[in-house]
Amino acid sequence: MDGVSIVSIPSFAAYNIMIRGCELRHVLLGIFILLSVVVCSSAFSNHKHPRPGQIPHNTDNREPTEKEKTVVIAYHKPANVITSHSDEQALSEGHARRSTVYDDIQSMKGWVIVDPQQQHSQHNNNNWQRATGIHSKLHAIGRLDCDTTGLLLLTNDGGLVHHVTNPNAKSNANKKKKKKSISKTYHAVIMGYHEQDCDSFQQMRTEGMDIGSKYGGVTRPVIDLTVLDHPTPKSTQVSITIGEGRNRQVRRMFHAMGSGVMKLKRVQIGDNLTLDGIEQEGQWRILAPQEVSRALEWSARNIQQKQPRNQQSTRKRNHTNNNKPTKATHGTATTTTTTTTTTTSRPERQ
Repeated sequence: MDGVSIVSIPSFAAYNIMIRGCELRHVLLGIFILLSVVVCSSAFSNHKHPRPGQIPHNTDNREPTEKEKTVVIAYHKPANVITSHSDEQALSEGHARRSTVYDDIQSMKGWVIVDPQQQHSQHNNNNWQRATGIHSKLHAIGRLDCDTTGLLLLTNDGGLVHHVTNPNAKSNANKKKKKKSISKTYHAVIMGYHEQDCDSFQQMRTEGMDIGSKYGGVTRPVIDLTVLDHPTPKSTQVSITIGEGRNRQVRRMFHAMGSGVMKLKRVQIGDNLTLDGIEQEGQWRILAPQEVSRALEWSARNIQQKQPRNQQSTRKRNHTNNNKPTKATHGTATTTTTTTTTTTSRPERQ
């Protein structure tokens, strides 16, 4: 009995150790697989697709080699393309999403290279950031209706948008008020046969038109109104230049005189920005700084890029911790000290 027991005990111990070794290997393998899934899921969830009009950030967290500056794009907007970052109407009504001006431009299909200095970027015609130098969000300077075609300006400079759309805004070059409102010229085909000196046209030139209190009441007198043609005995083609930018203003003015707009196209902004070089719908080009300064009274500047949200929250949290009161006890007396951090104020992102 003693001999049998001496042999069986080590055999059982060896078997037990082997079983436990197998279990340990399976546990370690399971932990490794679980960690791999967690890391991959975290990396996938942190990858965010850009919204329409929003340029994706660099994935390698490297800063652009050059600071982003004011860029202005002249775009020949087609019909049935909306001036919006998203199609809220389609979402609410369940219709198919319409194309936006940002989708069309960032597809790079209609890019026209005019400046010889941009020739070096031609081989990057599929890379939006390299071709335009824009790393932030794109904004439309004013809007065009879905059915309206023609010249539309877009920029990465929010200050320029305010400068053009606000009549009391000041130029960033000399900090003085604009010399005059930036005009917009349209070609419209309206209903009815109208002569150059008809009463309604005279009223538009001298008094303005009452488009309703909901839309601002009486408009300013138009800068110019000229009859170009009569395509049919029951229609008139006109050129109209206005110095305001109210919602659907041109359409409402002709509606107030008892007519209606059948076709509308913006052909000029300011004194010299036209569709030259982008005659086909969908084409766009980058304006030279001299064109922007001359037509919009705005000088190119460095754009303050908005930090990603995770960096902003970290900075805010650090700032809060640095200013948090701390208590120090000396014997029976308790004193409160506040640690403050001096920071350089950042300019508001425009």
